[in-house]
Amino acid sequence: MAFEIACSIDPRMLVLRAYGPGTSIEGQRAFQQVQAHAGYYPGIPILVDAIGLQYAPSTSEARVFAGVFATAFPCSLMALVARPGEFYEAANTITALSIDRGATVAAFTDRQDALAWFSARSGICSPGEGDAASASAARR
Repeated sequence: MAFEIACSIDPRMLVLRAYGPGTSIEGQRAFQQVQAHAGYYPGIPILVDAIGLQYAPSTSEARVFAGVFATAFPCSLMALVARPGEFYEAANTITALSIDRGATVAAFTDRQDALAWFSARSGICSPGEGDAASASAARR
């Protein structure tokens, strides 16, 4: 799975864009890189753009991701954006499991809806924002 991590200044958030074929191990590696990113701090909102991802986690893999979200990013709002279909269904499962563990996570099929959710939950941005140039990016 290829991924990029960018730190957006306006609105302030990290964006993990994952695309291509992938595995659970590669997904976990991507989230480790989010934690290691220079722009990461506890509480920064994280948008996971999985529109181009060709991977659907199994139920057991969804449990692992839910645990990662709840323990590695406990103070961050997390929005999962995916195309309708297998990964979106898995994103909904991950969301439900994450919420059960105390994380604040939601799944969306539209980036603007995710930004509106961030705005409603944290006041960081308003719909229509979020396409600002990145302050930094890491390619893997």
